[in-house]
Amino acid sequence: MPQALPVGAKDYYEFFPTVSHRAGDIWSDLPTLGMLSISHAPGLVITPACDLQNNKVESITYLPIVSIRQAFCLRGFFPEVRRVLDAQLSALGLQRVSEVVARYVPLEPGTIDQITEKIAEVSSKLKPDSKQRENVKRALIGIKIIRFAYGSSVSVPTGADLCTFLGDKQFSEIMGRIVTNGYKSDVHFLPPDLQQPEWSVIPDPSLVLFRFPLSAPIEIFDNAEDTQLTDWMAEVSRLSVCAPGAEAFRAKRPMKRQTLRPRFLADLITRYVSMHVRLGAPDFTDDGIEKYIQQVKERPE
Repeated sequence: MPQALPVGAKDYYEFFPTVSHRAGDIWSDLPTLGMLSISHAPGLVITPACDLQNNKVESITYLPIVSIRQAFCLRGFFPEVRRVLDAQLSALGLQRVSEVVARYVPLEPGTIDQITEKIAEVSSKLKPDSKQRENVKRALIGIKIIRFAYGSSVSVPTGADLCTFLGDKQFSEIMGRIVTNGYKSDVHFLPPDLQQPEWSVIPDPSLVLFRFPLSAPIEIFDNAEDTQLTDWMAEVSRLSVCAPGAEAFRAKRPMKRQTLRPRFLADLITRYVSMHVRLGAPDFTDDGIEKYIQQVKERPE
């Protein structure tokens, strides 16, 4: 088998994007319109290239980009956080989170406080050398990650916290699957762009969120990159007369920073489309599965 060649930021991104709009353009400071607990995020344009080239569109559609560390604070990753937290709570003899809320439903702040208090009660009774202190430590990090999800600007857990919470082995396994796009079908990995901090739009290993496509009038993007327009507030007010959604762009002026190269964009679009068009048959019930297992097991020669 031929050895894989190393792939870096220069292979992934074009750092001098064209003025004309292209599929794969990556913009900074795009509003998430309340769809995420992050008010603004980088966004990747997925509007079909042919429509953009032939001026056939009145809007541009983009997918939000978040760092992997941010992603663990969002609802899509809550089942993973809950799974690990449940294991720690069970080890401490406490009620599991899965017994309190559904799979993708975040915990209410009051519930988080109650769990934290119960963890503190158990911790206060542990001996200094108790192995359960490790469970306490990991449980409290899990609670902290869940708290980070509240508000319009998500706080980010440190890499060390994530590693401790998941466990070294599990952390390496999950991150490996995320980087190779084998962990979740509704996200896509992007490497950091390795640009100067003041210019970088993807400073950390990040994920494109497939389940949150957002659209805005194309005029907003046209005017955002017009260097002759110096009064962005006035421009938003002007655009809002015909496009009320322009108000969402008032707080921050977006900027096109780079473009995802075609071969990597093609892979991303293929996975994005596949997520929406896959056809699935109804699942067998647990009883049905057990019945078929028994039939195989009891099959005579």
